[in-house]
Amino acid sequence: MTIIANIAIILFTVFFFGFCIFIHEFGHLLAAIWQKLVVEKFSIGFGKKIWGFKKGGIEYVISWLPFGGFVSIPQLDTAETTKTEDGRELPHGAPMARAVTAFAGPFFNILFGFVLATVMWGVGVWKNPPASSCIVVDVPKILPLYKDGLKESDVIVAVNGVPYDGSIDDLTYDWESLKDSLKLPPVEQLEPVALTIRDKKGHESDITYTPQPGLEWQAGLRPYDRITHVNGKALQNGFSQLYEMHAYNGLPQATLTVVRPGENTPLEIAYEQLPNPLYEGLGVPFYSARNPIAVSGILPGSPAEAAGFKAGDQLLSVFGKTVASTRSLFETLQENPSATTADFLIARNGKEMPLSVQLPAERNAKSLGFVFAVIIKNVFQDSPAEEAGLKYQDRVLKLNGVEITEATAFTELVKNSKGAPMTIVLERDGHEITIENLSAREAGDRYLIGVELDDTPPKAIVHLTPWKQFTDVFNQTAKTLSLLFKPITSKISGTQTSKSQVKVKHMSGVVGISALLWGTLKSEGLRGGMSLIILITFSLAFVNLLPFPVLDGGHIMFAFIEAIIRRPLPVKLVSWLQNIFAGLLIFLMVYITFNDFIRLPKFIKAFRHSAPSMEQLETEEKTP
Repeated sequence: MTIIANIAIILFTVFFFGFCIFIHEFGHLLAAIWQKLVVEKFSIGFGKKIWGFKKGGIEYVISWLPFGGFVSIPQLDTAETTKTEDGRELPHGAPMARAVTAFAGPFFNILFGFVLATVMWGVGVWKNPPASSCIVVDVPKILPLYKDGLKESDVIVAVNGVPYDGSIDDLTYDWESLKDSLKLPPVEQLEPVALTIRDKKGHESDITYTPQPGLEWQAGLRPYDRITHVNGKALQNGFSQLYEMHAYNGLPQATLTVVRPGENTPLEIAYEQLPNPLYEGLGVPFYSARNPIAVSGILPGSPAEAAGFKAGDQLLSVFGKTVASTRSLFETLQENPSATTADFLIARNGKEMPLSVQLPAERNAKSLGFVFAVIIKNVFQDSPAEEAGLKYQDRVLKLNGVEITEATAFTELVKNSKGAPMTIVLERDGHEITIENLSAREAGDRYLIGVELDDTPPKAIVHLTPWKQFTDVFNQTAKTLSLLFKPITSKISGTQTSKSQVKVKHMSGVVGISALLWGTLKSEGLRGGMSLIILITFSLAFVNLLPFPVLDGGHIMFAFIEAIIRRPLPVKLVSWLQNIFAGLLIFLMVYITFNDFIRLPKFIKAFRHSAPSMEQLETEEKTP
């Protein structure tokens, strides 16, 4: 079934990706015929001809490589006289006819996008549940800047000559607590540190590492802060929007509006935003945050139902304390044994509201009536989990009698088992299943059963209008292009830009987009795949309308200039510009494709759903 599914995904990707190009060229064809321009050939696909025929002087062919197609329209050239492939001279194409023909390609992409968007309006698209805030989980005191010879996958063997078994991330968050045992200077007095590191091949080497203070920590950001705004703009879509707003921030600083437990007035925290090496130098934050804990369901007849809680409610705080995890929720409830009611602040559909619930004697999820979904999203091959019969999409209810409400609690129980047999209770297709004698396998200092868990709220199906889908892609494309050209425009205007600027290397070409489409289809099915095709076809139209030679926008620009000055542009000038931009475009595509191939392994790993081997899991667990 996996092979069939993968073949189906490949066929979907080739067809729709190619169709976006085909419909673009088909628009040029129809407009050229309408404007009475000479069309020599229209090809579906590229390469050697398989079959074809000639009608109305146009050769229609089907070629071997099924990636879109092309149309040959000699009169789109700005020269006074143009020639066909066989050397026949043609009259100069009228400026308006050329502009209409050039515009028709992007226009047909937009039409195609609206047709698909109308279909998805009825069917619905996957979207993350709305979240008007994010909970800060960790804030590094030392930035994990992988420099001075240190790489992300390295393991630290010794610090200042003191044996140590950990990663740079351990130092990042625990610098102060490890200060005395590892002979580290205080954060306020940072100085170079001697590290002995071991790479993935097991080779050890000594380097001098220069730590850099965490600017987010220095600015005052702390765990359990709840972020509501970035640069004055309110969050609506939670974690994904938060990271996107950071990555697309073209300003030198990022300003966060946070709500801190115990304080009534929101705080403004501003700091210089630095490139994050873990995200190709984008301005993705170094602090980690997550969407508020969401209730997956409410048990009938429970205190939570009586209090008015509903499935999907996000738990922001209880007794005035931020709910950073289900564990912190129940710890806070147990810290107030005399309380008979608990005052919650929740968010529902992006709006905050208070709710009070009567507290039962036993303060756990089931007694309160809260359902938290912890789902198995991957089972590794040849693992104890696979041998025991655990499956993709099983919901974990209990492990050794302990109610499982978050993934980290499950991981800790497995680690603490030390390989002893465990009993796990699952929910599968609405039925409870109990599996006994599940033993974790030792992997270094860890114990693993070979599963990946997901405790985040599932995406919901929403019905966005075609216009909303169009404007979303337009705004995203415009924002990306403005940031790509900002180094130039900022020099002209004299404004400062962010050090974590969006660059050409962050763009994706055919390889990257195809990989993204493959991953989206694997994780979100046809809905996700069709949503991405809509983004691709709209984006193809917007980019082609840029007024650069060799693009459709360049043809339109030359045609309008010719119409204004009422004579053809100098052939040598146009040829010179087109050759330069054609060379730049080829170089750009090679550069982008090269970067696509570099990031491809990480991308495939992020989207994999065919379970890798247990041996691979053990190897990954040993590297940070």
